[in-house]
Amino acid sequence: MALSRDMLKGWGGKFDFGDSVRVQGISAELDGTYIIHDTMNRRLHRTIDLLVGRHERIYGKWDKVRISKVEEAAESTWTAS
Repeated sequence: MALSRDMLKGWGGKFDFGDSVRVQGISAELDGTYIIHDTMNRRLHRTIDLLVGRHERIYGKWDKVRISKVEEAAESTWTAS
């Protein structure tokens, strides 16, 4: 997943590379959890880009898409007895 620069911490946003984010509002097939790996051209603002396979034939522009950071769960610990 790529985000426009204005959404990344280096440019004043609240997301960082490697963050897991939940995407909602696109479609049942594409809504889900993604990891931020890339940024977009500086001319784009408040924009996300999802990489999908060509065979999926999913193209379009969606409005009112929400993304939220997935907080890391506390690591479970295991102790040998």
